[in-house]
Amino acid sequence: MTERKISTVEQPFQPLNAGVLYLLGQGMASFKGGNHCLRNAVQKGSAFTLKFIFRPGTSSDDELQVRSAVKALELLGALGSRARHGLGSIASTTAMTRGEYVSAVKSLLQSTLRAPAEPPFTAFSGLSRVDISAHDKDALRLLDSVGREQQLYRSFGQKGQVNGQESECNFVPDHDLIFHAINGKTPSKAPERAVFGLPHNYFFSSLASPNNKADVNYAPAGKEARRSSPLLMHIHPLSDVGFVAVHTLMPAQFLPSRETIRIKAGRNTSQVPANPDWKVLGDYLNRFTKNGGEVIHGKQ
Repeated sequence: MTERKISTVEQPFQPLNAGVLYLLGQGMASFKGGNHCLRNAVQKGSAFTLKFIFRPGTSSDDELQVRSAVKALELLGALGSRARHGLGSIASTTAMTRGEYVSAVKSLLQSTLRAPAEPPFTAFSGLSRVDISAHDKDALRLLDSVGREQQLYRSFGQKGQVNGQESECNFVPDHDLIFHAINGKTPSKAPERAVFGLPHNYFFSSLASPNNKADVNYAPAGKEARRSSPLLMHIHPLSDVGFVAVHTLMPAQFLPSRETIRIKAGRNTSQVPANPDWKVLGDYLNRFTKNGGEVIHGKQ
């Protein structure tokens, strides 16, 4: 990588709105002393150049795979912390319209439609789906709106509210499952929202510490691990609509075979099967298609 124009900023989100705060999540943002980001970031508008040198004799197929991977990073990817949540999104400096962007994504991924089975790890397959979910003239405002939408969909809320809106309570069984686990009832399954990725944390303000928290995670051999989200978000600049929020869903084997999900609820610990319900993520994406979003690859 050849640096061209890269600068950093200590507080990249000012003001730090609720939706972006939600996307940053634990470890990246703080609620104390006023909401603020805990890490600096590359300033928007920074640019760099990638150069690749192939060894003599490299096959054309190998070169094509590298070029395709870089193209996928340019169209759908990001770099750095919370890259799967839209932060750190990168794009080519070559201007592109929405129509050109859609055509580029379809061209890049058309061969993956021939692989309908779940891959053994997060990868493109015939089950993948790419959506343009929303657009806005301002990238941070777009991040905020999508973050708020995800929080409204996923959160149980407090006192019936999520960011000042009435809670939808889409996952009451998840709430009840963990609440009962804290109170000594052994869970038989994982929360539905675990499909968003692990770890998946709970906090019950109505209960007294230390029995008011729960952690749902992948812990092979008792060691802390994680299962990254199969749902990725990317913010892409387009010359005719401003910025678009692009979601990429890549269903795959959720955990290695015979591995389980660990639920630590209060003083109780249980192991439950990893049986992800991909419909949970599909229903989330469909919220956007009902309001102008578009599936540009795969099936709704």
